Amino acid sequence: LLSTMGGAQQTPWQWVNPTPQGNVLNAIWAVNQDTAVAVGALGTVLRTKNGGTTWQVQPNIAGTFEQLFATQFINGSTGWAVGEFGRIIKTTDAGELWFPENSPTVKDLFAVLFVSATTGWVAGIDGTIMKTTGDGTYAVQFTSGSSKVFVRVDADLPTYSWGMPAYANLGGQNALWVAVME
Repeated sequence: LLSTMGGAQQTPWQWVNPTPQGNVLNAIWAVNQDTAVAVGALGTVLRTKNGGTTWQVQPNIAGTFEQLFATQFINGSTGWAVGEFGRIIKTTDAGELWFPENSPTVKDLFAVLFVSATTGWVAGIDGTIMKTTGDGTYAVQFTSGSSKVFVRVDADLPTYSWGMPAYANLGGQNALWVAVME
């Protein structure tokens, strides 16, 4: 990480990493002029609350060892990070604690964009795009021919289809795919 500093230096940049750690960092989000969060390899999250003078290292955040590729905050407390194998984590206390969110995919996710505390999208490899509206589920966009099909994932849905469009068990997460209208 580099931090800007004013003054008589020849460059306004000052080296601040690998201190305090040396994992690869993939993204950073500035919440405000004092607070920023960086994410990277092995579930690493770094957080500063003093404009980058010092950084708090949070390795293996939310029990993840996957790379985190992107992060975004919608305000001073609520933010998300996404990464390898469909990992989605969320904080509601400015990055102090992070919690995993149920993800209907194991594909790597490289981007996250929320427009409110409840509505957001994540995107990743192979054209994966998922949307949530804050109820703990994500809708997955698939393309079938020239039509876009959205599939909602929710662990509370019934396990039968009564002859309607298919569902699929997503492995250890006990989630289901069920077609919905978007």
